[in-house]
Amino acid sequence: MKSTTSGPLRALLALVLSAALLLPGAASASAGSKPSVGGSGAIVMDCQTGEVYYEKNADTPRPAASMTKLMSVYLVFEEIAAGNLSLDSYVTASAYAAGISNNRAYSGLERLKTGGRYQVDTLLRLIMTASCNGSVIVLAEHIGGTEAAFVQRMNDKAAEWGIQAKFADCCGFEDQGNAVTPRAMAVIAQTILTDYPQILEYSSLSSTSFQGKTFASTNTLLRSGACPGIDGLKSGTTSGAGYCFTGTASRDGRRIISVVMNSTSYSARMNDTKRLLEYGFACRTEREKAWAAAAQKLEASVSLEGEYLWPYVDNTLTASFTGLSAELPCSLSWELNGAPIGAEAMPVTLREDTEVQVLCTPPAGETALTATLILTLPNGEEIRREVPVPGTAGELSFTGRLGMTEVTMYPEGTLTVPLQVKNDQDLSLAVSAGWYLDGAPIPNYQNDAFQLEPNGSSAYTLQGESLTPGAHTLEFRCNTQALPGIQQASFPLELTVLRP
Repeated sequence: MKSTTSGPLRALLALVLSAALLLPGAASASAGSKPSVGGSGAIVMDCQTGEVYYEKNADTPRPAASMTKLMSVYLVFEEIAAGNLSLDSYVTASAYAAGISNNRAYSGLERLKTGGRYQVDTLLRLIMTASCNGSVIVLAEHIGGTEAAFVQRMNDKAAEWGIQAKFADCCGFEDQGNAVTPRAMAVIAQTILTDYPQILEYSSLSSTSFQGKTFASTNTLLRSGACPGIDGLKSGTTSGAGYCFTGTASRDGRRIISVVMNSTSYSARMNDTKRLLEYGFACRTEREKAWAAAAQKLEASVSLEGEYLWPYVDNTLTASFTGLSAELPCSLSWELNGAPIGAEAMPVTLREDTEVQVLCTPPAGETALTATLILTLPNGEEIRREVPVPGTAGELSFTGRLGMTEVTMYPEGTLTVPLQVKNDQDLSLAVSAGWYLDGAPIPNYQNDAFQLEPNGSSAYTLQGESLTPGAHTLEFRCNTQALPGIQQASFPLELTVLRP
């Protein structure tokens, strides 16, 4: 990770190791035997770390049926977050959407009316409980203008995330052209749970009421209570997709995601889901034991780009880690002498060869500095490692020269005075500087952030006719704001203007 105290912090992230390891079939033996899954495709993933505990044909694309609606709902929440829509907004049902909602070939049958206006919150409830297709189409047409345009946004989002997912409609009814892998489905679920956890307010409903009718959730594990902690997400069934379910459950702050595709029956997909989730929680427990052991032995060291940390400039700190007998997924943040530096906590998976960098600008005059690395494990445990680093109380200084130090000119003459100036510590530095004539700042020739790289140049042109005859002093000054830790320097030219 590489972050800085100014500018777009997240854009400077640079990890030597990927933040999320996918380890196919990596369940610990102490977590028990791998689950028996009847569906043609399946996966179970840790929502917080992204680790895959079990997979079966996880990269084979299949029709996703109504699990497709998760991507549609993601885009709805994205519109809400952008301020283009709200849960209280009312949207209008087209004749097409109303027709779908009254067509027995589709699930849900919420029986919308052409031209009817429906609240976004209500439509989300119908989508996430009874998998109502007309409700999805109403939202898709409102957001995209047409369903086809909305589906293009769905496919663009999948491409942006780099997942194997292709959608043919917004509700998943069409098998032709709908192809999503179990792994992609798990990533969609993980992303919506991370970005818009409010989806759980809808997916955790066992039923909802609309127009005097009660719609039961298609999540029978939720309705029966057969799987503790289950609170989502989405079922799907078509002739081409078979029986599918993307599930999630949370226990003691841990969240697991499962996907089952092309199972043989309603009950088979739910039995598979329960087995996958239980296996995921068992694996997570084993992982936490490994994290605790790794955390006890973890040692951190910090190296500097140079000999010291200098004030007013970006300094690179590089952290490396030893004592790790297992991968350690965490979020990492930094402090310098107790003050946060760099970006907000960023995800990283630590191991022996991991290096993480951050940019920092320490205060002037500090000789004793302490860098603190703060690691937060997925279970919330915080690990802190403090490492002393050398600062400097010396001043940043400058060497410079003008193209001349004494000159005599006629009143009608013109003289351009060049300047070369460098930072003695060979650092890139922005410093206040400017040109002065007889002790007074020359207008339009003052710069609060004159950049030295580590050599800089400037120039000023004198017009003899603008000066009174006699002696004058032209100067270039560095650190005109008199900041501590930076030398004030002046490079003068003694000038005599002759009388006409």
